[in-house]
Amino acid sequence: MNEGNPIDSKALVDVTKTAKEVLPQTVIETDSAISTLVGWFNNVVLYPVKKANMTYRYKLECFEEDLRKKVDLIPDDKICSPNLMIAGPTLESLKYTYDEQELREMYVNLLAASMNTDKIAQVHPSYVDIIKQMTPDEAKLLKKISTQPVFPVIHVKQYMEDEKSYNDIVINYCNLGRVCCDFPEKIYSYINNLDRLGLLNISYSSYCMYDGAYDELESQFDDLRVEGEKLGCKIKISRGLMELSALGHDFAEICIQG
Repeated sequence: MNEGNPIDSKALVDVTKTAKEVLPQTVIETDSAISTLVGWFNNVVLYPVKKANMTYRYKLECFEEDLRKKVDLIPDDKICSPNLMIAGPTLESLKYTYDEQELREMYVNLLAASMNTDKIAQVHPSYVDIIKQMTPDEAKLLKKISTQPVFPVIHVKQYMEDEKSYNDIVINYCNLGRVCCDFPEKIYSYINNLDRLGLLNISYSSYCMYDGAYDELESQFDDLRVEGEKLGCKIKISRGLMELSALGHDFAEICIQG
């Protein structure tokens, strides 16, 4: 026992040196690798999480302020406590979307609606999961789609010489990407996801009847049509329309229009 006596630094150095000489090189390398991994985990994983938690607390205060403004518009006799099936998942999901204004506004509107006796019957717990599966661009796109009854879409196909086999050039093509999205090139996947979530109806059995509805869309494929004809191929365009589904209308009324 050497209790109470100061540690001999020279002896410690000698012990460390001896250990390095005795231990197999693989053990030393493993120890170094573990140290590196721990350092990486602390710097790359834990620090951003800690920073995010600090930021979240500040953003939560902003969210509370936005929610308070919404609730202030509700008549006093219509205010009720929010359903925990809505409030709990909403606040949990907010941790990961507090920097995305479009999604944050949807959560504010949803939670405020769950505190309004006039709207509470229209609020569905699935709305939280729907917002969780949307990107900010998809939220902008859905907001735009909700502003009018229908939007024109086209399906462009390139038929081979036998006119039986074909390749899809674009499906559900529209101009909304460059109008309201930060990443317009992803418009197809955005529309497909909103359709998968049940928020859209897309049909090619009916189409928009107003004059010039498809002129701009179809003209974008004039050059492709000319080039295809030179190669013996034909470009055929099917006209369709896109609109909010029944679920999409209900969702938009609560989470977009507020």
